[in-house]
Amino acid sequence: PPITLSLRGSWASGYEEEIRRVAQSAGLGNSQIRHLPRKPPEQLIERATQHDVGLALEQSKKWNRDICITNKIFAYLLAGLPVLATDTQGQRYIHQQAPEAVRLSPVDNVQAMAEQLLEWVENSEERRKASEAARQAADDRFNWDIEKEKLLATVQSALE
Repeated sequence: PPITLSLRGSWASGYEEEIRRVAQSAGLGNSQIRHLPRKPPEQLIERATQHDVGLALEQSKKWNRDICITNKIFAYLLAGLPVLATDTQGQRYIHQQAPEAVRLSPVDNVQAMAEQLLEWVENSEERRKASEAARQAADDRFNWDIEKEKLLATVQSALE
């Protein structure tokens, strides 16, 4: 099916050429890889809503990358996007909190990632349900209005 991969930010040296080469070898046209310019942080969630799925693809070879939870996964949830994430310790936690919104895929299993993406591409109702779950998780769980109370309570407890 026709899929477009949108990448926002600056290219690392040689990365654009490499990703376009890989895409071409997989049969994708050059127009299916879109480079989007950087935007101010306050615009990222609004911009994310213009897409269908968020990709949170991290590596687990280094301990800090395995345990981290990047901002993009939260931005995707706030934008109401279902998320395909690699199965790292940090992202596993988010999946456990919002299993209907976040799918996990083994870090180095490209075939599994492709199959999971295709399920959402081919089944718009399943993707819609995952989008609803993402919005719900953002409203009920991953919400600064809720989390700030926990932070303030922790700080208050530490200061006492």
